[in-house]
Amino acid sequence: MINLSEGENSQKKALFIDASREMARVALIVGDDVIRSVEWLIGFGAGKEVLGKVDKILEESGFGLSDIDRIAAHVGP
Repeated sequence: MINLSEGENSQKKALFIDASREMARVALIVGDDVIRSVEWLIGFGAGKEVLGKVDKILEESGFGLSDIDRIAAHVGP
């Protein structure tokens, strides 16, 4: 669990990446709110897919990678 809601962290931005299961997910979280999220069936070349999804979510949200305060990744068992 990423805690971004306390004190000075109230508007922190986090990028969450989960490619540990058959369905992958990338999400952008600001404070306690999920701003954008995408899920897809992971396949061969998943790394390239993840990077493309990250770029798309950031672009659609009006943020760049330099705006992100934290990155959390779950890559598997």
